[in-house]
Amino acid sequence: MSGDERQAFAAALRAGAPDAVDRLYRDHARAVLAWCLRLGPPGMDAEDAAQEVFITALRRLGEYRGDASVSTWLFQVTRRVVANQRRRHALRRFFGLESAPEPSVSAAAEAALGREGERRLVRRALARLSAAHREVIVLVDLDERPAPEAAEMLGVPVGTIYSRLHAARRAFATAAVAEGWEVVERDGAPVLGVAR
Repeated sequence: MSGDERQAFAAALRAGAPDAVDRLYRDHARAVLAWCLRLGPPGMDAEDAAQEVFITALRRLGEYRGDASVSTWLFQVTRRVVANQRRRHALRRFFGLESAPEPSVSAAAEAALGREGERRLVRRALARLSAAHREVIVLVDLDERPAPEAAEMLGVPVGTIYSRLHAARRAFATAAVAEGWEVVERDGAPVLGVAR
């Protein structure tokens, strides 16, 4: 979207145009849900969090002026919603109010679940990272956004993205190993392999 198109879209959103609101959801629901899944704590209901993101965004439409991309604006809303969810989750855990822990899964059941088991491992490893590291991994490595776009979304210089990404990948590897992944050799280079 060009700058003029973005500002026209922002004006339509602020006016509450049904087509613009529908387009906002249609174009960004999948990304917002993925961000909630990847940035949120284990056990957080990502669908509820994503719904909260859109409710919050709709309440705050008057703040969106079209200066940044819609993705950048929604990512900022998602960051705040997920941070609130993390605080609530930590309080619930502190007071012993969290739900029962995930049951352990047998190797046969894990194999039957296929990639879902790997996704859970990734989410648990991401949960071990700092917010800054988790956000850069999600945007650049998982969402496959270019560094300049990630820099805009996070409000930092591009150079910060590259240095943060380097540290985040090392931290993720450490967290992944702690979650039961193993380091394997592939084409002479060490890579993470899911331990079965």
